[in-house]
Amino acid sequence: MAKSFSYAEKQLQKKFFIIFIFIFVLAILLYHLITHFAFKTYRIETDTMEPSFSTGNIVAISKLFNADSLNRGDVVYRKALHKTNLNVFQRLANSVVSLATAKFVLPFKDDEQALTKGGFYRVLGLPGDTIYLDNCIAYIKDASADSFLTEFEVISTKYDIETVSLPSDWEREMPFSGSSQRITLGENEFFLLTDNRKATLDSRLNGVCSIEDIEGKAVLVTWPFADWNVF
Repeated sequence: MAKSFSYAEKQLQKKFFIIFIFIFVLAILLYHLITHFAFKTYRIETDTMEPSFSTGNIVAISKLFNADSLNRGDVVYRKALHKTNLNVFQRLANSVVSLATAKFVLPFKDDEQALTKGGFYRVLGLPGDTIYLDNCIAYIKDASADSFLTEFEVISTKYDIETVSLPSDWEREMPFSGSSQRITLGENEFFLLTDNRKATLDSRLNGVCSIEDIEGKAVLVTWPFADWNVF
């Protein structure tokens, strides 16, 4: 005998479906409001921040910051140098799917070159600082100091860096030498470096970073749980 459904049961199912759709849409809107104004997560896809961060780490950034709240040693997310070529519907689909898959799946890929993408960097120089590199080590002198100190003497945050061994006859003026000329940072300008100094897609190549180019400050490693860390 075929099972029949009463009108009340059908109405209850319809009501449940409408509530489910409403909650789902509300959750997506809330997610976008939070990621637009307060917090956002990014998955590290390269080794540029090793050994501090590993490829595959998912890091949460806070957008609730200003120039005065940034300190030497902070890890920040620098915006892409060029805007994405994805349209609004593709970006929305990426957001929904990435939320459901912990950033591991994106239905639409960005065709921009790697050089233009955003990424994580460590703040080495603040506005007013004079800074230069020698053998991949940053030497910093703030506006009130009389002499330069290494980054590890100036910055209280503990971190390690990776450097590259070059031939003995490699001159400091040559590319990838790990050395640079002195530069004095202007108002709202920051000098950003990767912890993996073998990589050069930082202020050595891209130049100083303005506060408008910084999307947020890293506050938490959310994945994997073994690397869970609060900054």
